[in-house]
Amino acid sequence: MERPDQKPGETAPIRVVLAADSVLLREGIASLLENKGFVRHEYDGPRYVYFPSARPEEASRSALKQLVRTFFDNSPGSAMAALFDITETPLSEAEHRRLTALLKRVREHGDKR
Repeated sequence: MERPDQKPGETAPIRVVLAADSVLLREGIASLLENKGFVRHEYDGPRYVYFPSARPEEASRSALKQLVRTFFDNSPGSAMAALFDITETPLSEAEHRRLTALLKRVREHGDKR
């Protein structure tokens, strides 16, 4: 089917529609995620129950690292500056002390988690 804005000789994109409840699609995606190590499964009677492989702390740390790499040119300082730019309330005294201690530790020793 041609699009109204299609130029002569240009091919129209192929559209594939998959049913949301397709068993094969669900099994394929679950299998792919399991093979990549993102999820694991356990048997619960006649069905599989899937769980995340990483602990929430590991997953959030990994996601944050990717975010800093992707959007802030791998600069934690730029990411922190952006967070402070969008903060609408001033830091509490406790938050200020915590962040100061973290910055001092990272500056002196790096992140040794």
